[in-house]
Amino acid sequence: MDIVNVNRTPANFHDLWTAHAGAVRRFAIGLTGNPALADDLTAEAFTRLWSGWDSVRLPTVRAYLYTIVRNLHLQQSRRRRREDLLPDDLPRQDSIETQVADRQVLAQLSRHLLELPEPDRAALLLRAVEGLPYEAIAIMLQLSAANVRVRVHRARQRLATLTQRSDVK
Repeated sequence: MDIVNVNRTPANFHDLWTAHAGAVRRFAIGLTGNPALADDLTAEAFTRLWSGWDSVRLPTVRAYLYTIVRNLHLQQSRRRRREDLLPDDLPRQDSIETQVADRQVLAQLSRHLLELPEPDRAALLLRAVEGLPYEAIAIMLQLSAANVRVRVHRARQRLATLTQRSDVK
């Protein structure tokens, strides 16, 4: 069904927001490591969805939103580098020691993710966090499915290597 056939109403927009905003924000956090920036990217992606309503097909809304977020992130990262890597919305734990340890692990993982080349990081996040098939990721990143598989595999290996090196220090 084309989005053209769906009335552009606040209720329809709210349904799309409800269905996709959480996943789009998680992807944006994975790319940026910054929850505030992720919120901005998510909001901008939905604004562009609303503006380009006539050219979007409903079955591809999430991929369309992911692509917008990735492109916006690439534009912003060319202008400046982000240092705030720790999300503010970590789940609560039983003890302060556990919270500190979890934050340290998450900060370390976020730093390691940011060390990966952007296409590898995007492919890994789309596959591991969002669970998208390689073929869908390939379309979004304009790569072959085989290339996406290789990028995801290499990104996982690189993260494991970086994590091991950090543990040794």
